[in-house]
Amino acid sequence: MAEKPRKAKPHKTMTGGKAKPLTFSQKFKQERAAHKKKTGHGAGGTFTYKGKSYTTNTKEEEKKRKPGKLTLKTKRGVKKAAKAKAKPGKVAARKAKVSARKSKMAANKKARMQKRAVRRGKRKAKRKAVKAARKATY
Repeated sequence: MAEKPRKAKPHKTMTGGKAKPLTFSQKFKQERAAHKKKTGHGAGGTFTYKGKSYTTNTKEEEKKRKPGKLTLKTKRGVKKAAKAKAKPGKVAARKAKVSARKSKMAANKKARMQKRAVRRGKRKAKRKAVKAARKATY
């Protein structure tokens, strides 16, 4: 059996004689390499892709540039400062909302407790009836 000759696959960037636009990763690699040639390192360059500007920094390099995450204590401090800056009308509205929610929760709890008491009463009555029926059989 003679093997059929395989057709050569067209180059990825060429289809029908027209060049495909570069993907983001291809553009990123190209720009990073160009910046590395100029400065000796790839980080710090900028380029545009589809009308938006991007940097040639990787995730690790971005993490190094940004300050560390806020701790829980500082998050609370930031939240408190934001609340203090809030308009007085908004604060009053928020407090009213919270108090309404609390009163609704209290009403729901009261209803649950009443239902619970009714169920307990029914169980107690049932136990008494069973006990009386046992005494009657002896």
